[in-house]
Amino acid sequence: MTVIKGHICPSCAGALSIDIDKQMYICPFCGVTFDYEYFNEDNVLDLGSDVFSNDRFSGYKKKKEDASVIAISAMKKEELANKNTELKKQADALKRDFIKKSTVLVEYKSQ
Repeated sequence: MTVIKGHICPSCAGALSIDIDKQMYICPFCGVTFDYEYFNEDNVLDLGSDVFSNDRFSGYKKKKEDASVIAISAMKKEELANKNTELKKQADALKRDFIKKSTVLVEYKSQ
């Protein structure tokens, strides 16, 4: 059975595509290219240590932080929308109550 491994771009943390004709990995996000030997299994641990020790994975950290901000913003937006809906319901109830009391007052005065 053949196992296909995916590789992550050490520059931006994007998933690398494979160009079989050129025998290269290409990052569709930042444009960086790597030859097949770059991900040779003997070299992978050294590359990983280098990436983390030189903080070359900061692009991934930034994307993760941005995604967190977007998720929090979406939650806040939904929370505000729910609050807005609740306030509209309360305003409608107050309007109905006001109209009802005004009608009763007018009927009372006309008697």
